[in-house]
Amino acid sequence: MSAPTYVLTVSTRVFAPPARVWAQRTDPALLRAEFPPALFFALPGAEADRLRAAFDTATPVRVTGRFTPFRLPWPIELRAVTPGESFLDTSENALYRAFSHLHRFEAASDGCRTVDQVTFTPAFAPGLLAAATARVFVHRHRTLARHLPVDPRATAVAILRRAAAPAPDDEAPATGEP
Repeated sequence: MSAPTYVLTVSTRVFAPPARVWAQRTDPALLRAEFPPALFFALPGAEADRLRAAFDTATPVRVTGRFTPFRLPWPIELRAVTPGESFLDTSENALYRAFSHLHRFEAASDGCRTVDQVTFTPAFAPGLLAAATARVFVHRHRTLARHLPVDPRATAVAILRRAAAPAPDDEAPATGEP
């Protein structure tokens, strides 16, 4: 049996223009502050510079950070960048067979809504890693709320669900044709 895939969506309504939220969420120097104290993300200087340049030029890039205290390598592929609106990063690592993280910044009349949509397949202990992933992303949104004005009733709203299992190859969906 294959490991389950999960979809986690976490959103926060921010009372700031999308450009300000974009700047906060794409600054490699601020990434470390978004993670819980016992599990922080480190991106070496040269890698941070490459990531910053990718955001500035909307150019795909591969960089490698580390989660400490275990110094777990975290390869990141920044695949799609639409400045001020969204970016997609993906990874395969010791914790996740697949990890896809879409960051969206949706303009609103009073600021913006920032949304993290994470689709992931844990490499082991799926229930435990799914719950831990949700906690990390909720923490990241609550950290954002300490730096920017937010709606307290719409901060770190999280939904975690198992993704629908794909149809087996031998059971292709019906097309209605004979």
